[in-house]
Amino acid sequence: MITHEFVLCSQLPKTIRYSDFPKSNLVAISDDFIVNSHIPFGKVKMHCQYLGNVICGLAYHGITIIPPDVATELKKELLGHCQNSHDLNALMGILEKAITNQHYVIHFGV
Repeated sequence: MITHEFVLCSQLPKTIRYSDFPKSNLVAISDDFIVNSHIPFGKVKMHCQYLGNVICGLAYHGITIIPPDVATELKKELLGHCQNSHDLNALMGILEKAITNQHYVIHFGV
């Protein structure tokens, strides 16, 4: 199964590398969920590869940086458009932690 992986960061590293994060800290979300949720993801401006490189939606094959304020917006969009599922609950959990603790979420695409 193809997955996208998400991780929380209290500080954004200068260089973001997948290998720098322990697998136990990554939350895997199915590609099917991401593809089927393209409308709510596409409504939110996120950062691709580095802060300041703004795109609408996730960098499907790359790295997306989701600051806490963007996590709030993404959470609202997903709740309004997605049906309850394991993937939605897992993603909501990491977004809620980011919002509460003022952390970044980093997305690693396929």
